[in-house]
Formats: sequence, C-alpha cells, structure tokens
Amino acid sequence: MPLARAAISKVAPWDWRYLGEKRRKAEFERLWRSIKYEEVHLKAYADGCEARSGISSWMNFYNFRRLHQAINNQMPMAVWRAGMDKIEAAVRAVDMPLRLDNANALPTYPQQKQQEAA
Repeated sequence: MPLARAAISKVAPWDWRYLGEKRRKAEFERLWRSIKYEEVHLKAYADGCEARSGISSWMNFYNFRRLHQAINNQMPMAVWRAGMDKIEAAVRAVDMPLRLDNANALPTYPQQKQQEAA
C-alpha cells in the first residue's frame, strides 16, 4: 500500500479535515473540467506558450466576466471585492482615534492612594 494511501486510510471518514479536502478536490476537478471543455478541447494549441496564453486569457474571463450560477449569477471577482469592502469597512469602524482629553481616566495614570478606614 503506498504511503499516501496508507495515510488517507487512517483518517476517519467523518473527520472534518478529510471532508474539507474532498470538497477542495471536487471544486478543483470542476474547474479543471471547465477548462478542458470550454478552452483546451476547442483549440488545438501548437505549443506550450500558446496553451499558457490561451488558458491565462480563459482564467481572466472565468474570474472577471463569466457569471457563476453558484454565486447567484455574479462574477467571482465582484463577489470577492464586495467581501473585501465589508472587511475593510469593519476595520475602519473599529479603528477609532485615541482621545486624550481625559488623561485621568487612563488606567496607566497614577492614582491617588485611598486612605484605609481604621
């Protein structure tokens, strides 16, 4: 039994890491299928340079112009940018300026010792 197969067989089938790995593999296989049927099989590339430029232009189309049914017929880059805008807005909301108009309220300000009642 090859080492990789032995390592995989020791993982419980309900392990979340294993399920995540299967999902990533399925997503990659779907992307690879799209590349093959929408780009590679339709064109006869003369060499590797031509294939690289053709697949690169297809990937740009796939990410920037093609509508994806899985994300409500939106373009992946538009969805990613919207998510980044939300994250950046949340960071700006949390990043408030430090106000030093009441320095006595700072925990590092030396406090007067309280006299103990005897």
